[in-house]
Amino acid sequence: MPSSIRNARRPRLALTALTGICVGLLAVCLPAGPARADVTELTPRINAGDANSRIRAMDELATFRDKAAPAVPELIQALGDENADIRVRAARTLAAIGPGASAAVPVLTKGLSDEQAMVRAYAAFALGEMGDASKPAVPDLAKAALDPDPTVRRAVVAALRDLKVSREVSIPLFVKVLEDAEPQNLMPALHTLAESGKQAVPFLADALQHEKACYWACIVAGEIGPDAKELIPLVAKMLTHQEPECRLQALVTLGRMGAESKSVVPQIVAQLEQGAPGLKYAAAYALAEIGDAPGATAALQKAVQSDDLFLRMVSAWALVRLNPQDDATNKQAVAVLIEGLKSKDKQTIAMAARTLAAIQAPSEDVAPALVEALQNADPYVIDQAVRALAALGKEAVPRVKRGLQNDKLRIHAVAVLRLVGKDAADAVPDLVEVLEKGGLTPEFRREANFALGAVGPGAAPAVGVLIKALDDPGQEVQYSACYALGQIGPEARAANLRLSKNVDSQDEFLKLGSVWALVKINPGNPRVAEVAGPRLSAALQNEQPHIRAEAARTLGELGTLARPYLSQLQRALQDESEEVKVAAAEALTKIGG
Repeated sequence: MPSSIRNARRPRLALTALTGICVGLLAVCLPAGPARADVTELTPRINAGDANSRIRAMDELATFRDKAAPAVPELIQALGDENADIRVRAARTLAAIGPGASAAVPVLTKGLSDEQAMVRAYAAFALGEMGDASKPAVPDLAKAALDPDPTVRRAVVAALRDLKVSREVSIPLFVKVLEDAEPQNLMPALHTLAESGKQAVPFLADALQHEKACYWACIVAGEIGPDAKELIPLVAKMLTHQEPECRLQALVTLGRMGAESKSVVPQIVAQLEQGAPGLKYAAAYALAEIGDAPGATAALQKAVQSDDLFLRMVSAWALVRLNPQDDATNKQAVAVLIEGLKSKDKQTIAMAARTLAAIQAPSEDVAPALVEALQNADPYVIDQAVRALAALGKEAVPRVKRGLQNDKLRIHAVAVLRLVGKDAADAVPDLVEVLEKGGLTPEFRREANFALGAVGPGAAPAVGVLIKALDDPGQEVQYSACYALGQIGPEARAANLRLSKNVDSQDEFLKLGSVWALVKINPGNPRVAEVAGPRLSAALQNEQPHIRAEAARTLGELGTLARPYLSQLQRALQDESEEVKVAAAEALTKIGG
């Protein structure tokens, strides 16, 4: 999708970074067509009449471009209207007028703090179109670069770029904004800047030469990746920065530039050989990402012999990346990583597990060590071991089946099966056997159901135990049983009668879960639609957003059989919950509405 409109006064559309509001901006940027009324007639209508007629007047005024300048005072007045749609249209029309609307700069600057994100975005866009007259607004635009809304951030970045703010002004502002920013706001803003891609490179080149701004600019350059290859010499200079954090980030960024960074491999090797531990790890990572280059393999082989186990693991992984088909290299890496799994340091164990999954080592070599890691007391280590085992796919299932018989391991075993999904079908009889024995915690029963659901139709042998789970004393176990039965699909028709008893339950989520399962088990069945439709339509009015969203999604599962409920779904597009809006939109697409 187009992402930014650089100049509203030219017929050519320069589309760069303003994804969120580009559709609306197209109306401003299209070549002017014949007007139904002239500027003199339209101007009084801006602040008189109903909202729709005022909006139409402003939209038509926008087609006059700079010739609509006489309407600027009335448009400035409209920027203070209580109706957000009016404020948006006023800002958009001022953007179409361009420098001729410079009197609006102070009010547009205030608009950067409007309570409505779209008003803030259009205010920023309009300021970008005003040219030099907007230079006083640059400090406020710089602050708005940290706006929580991505649409606003993209508009701000485009405006600052279009205003061609000098380095003497922009860099100190950039640094001040970064220093004052809350961490949770900072990274999204940097990601938005990175979205500009090559267009951000000149600004980043300046920032990389600034003592305080270079670290953040380096992060953005890494996000852009190879498209910012012109910055490699400047990033490489940061390898001598007095701050270790800057040197480390430079190594990561050079790695993200990939093969484009081969020219600076000697400097990276120097960090691998002589840098502090953290820098050595980052250097090994960078060499792996850059690819085979003179001196890289030899330096990594030397690092694999280090006394630092973590460095040995990272270097072994890097060597596999550089020589993926070399058996000796792969065996060396597996041996080092299994050693890491036996470490007493949880970060080292987790790193070893993740890396074993990444290099896709033979299951017979690593599965026993990963199963042993599941007995670690640290949840983080367990999570990484579970993911590493699941990455082995079907080959991990025999080991996991044995884990189901172990009281301490079975909860982790079902977590692996859930991640393996349909390829874990061979474990279904074993899981059914465990469930039928009873004496299990509610947590295990719930997770077992989710694992069966992840297997899908291959879990059909479990339909009987899942039907029993619909009467489990634990609500979450009942919900997960509905999910599993629905995921199994038509092979779970034996559950129809029991699920039907829940369609009038007082538990809204159980009702919805049961209706959803019936819909999935009986696709295209008009009788099911007759039962499900009215209940789902009623649930669209529930006070809980997640209930409304689930109801909308399930109506979508009915396909064309849900056409009688199109109007309710269309109203749900205006719901206060973003989740509900998205669910309604997806449902309408499936239904064909």
